[in-house]
Amino acid sequence: MKIEKIKKLNNGKYKLILDNNEKIVTYDDVILKNNLLFNHEINNELLNKLNMDTAYYDVYNKTINYITTRLRSAKEINVYLERYQLSPSDHDCVIANLKKLNLIDDHLFMKAYISDKIHLSNVGPKKIERELLEHDLSEEIVKEEILKIEPEIIRDKVTHEIQKKIKNNHKHSNYMLKQKILIDLVNLGYERDLIGDTFDSLKSETSDILINTYDKLYDQLSEKYDGYVLINHIKQKLYQKGFNMGEINDFLSTKSDN
Repeated sequence: MKIEKIKKLNNGKYKLILDNNEKIVTYDDVILKNNLLFNHEINNELLNKLNMDTAYYDVYNKTINYITTRLRSAKEINVYLERYQLSPSDHDCVIANLKKLNLIDDHLFMKAYISDKIHLSNVGPKKIERELLEHDLSEEIVKEEILKIEPEIIRDKVTHEIQKKIKNNHKHSNYMLKQKILIDLVNLGYERDLIGDTFDSLKSETSDILINTYDKLYDQLSEKYDGYVLINHIKQKLYQKGFNMGEINDFLSTKSDN
């Protein structure tokens, strides 16, 4: 077989047109590697090699595209390559070539991952650390990088999350809201003490909720009860809804003073 024409395609590939009308779509690396610019004769052995080299570069270029969407850890890339069932030598060759191009660098990946999570998501340091360790990165190095996060940035993120939850709260008592926020933000990777201290420093709009809940209960229960029995039933209902008994008694004392 003989190559009659080499045609460049729009996608960066090349089409080899053989004298038997067979066509091979491949890459410039394959053409140069097999010296096809100067040797247009192709036997079956060379044809098989061209197909194998083209398959290799198909995977190699797909992997580069996979990395360009965002930085990837070495573990992610190894897992990605497994789907193509490369030979061990080809697998290692892809990894080696990507490392030469600095496309695999776990330390750079780690720094970029932390920066993205801190600035583009609501997760906190502990969750970022857990996620990074899933990439088989050094626990010691991960902890060192996490400690470099500015504490003020973490405090601002916690404050923002708590303020958002307080603003959207329409039913929880101050106590229940704090417990819910603690659970939510601990799961997001923030320190419990920081969450609690930040919550306590912010003004929670739960007094209006208590007033509205009391008014609804009063309207419902006053048809059945009155006096001390009515107040006792209201207190029980408020407590069951998650209001702290201290804030219930303080509120009811203001009602009795009126």
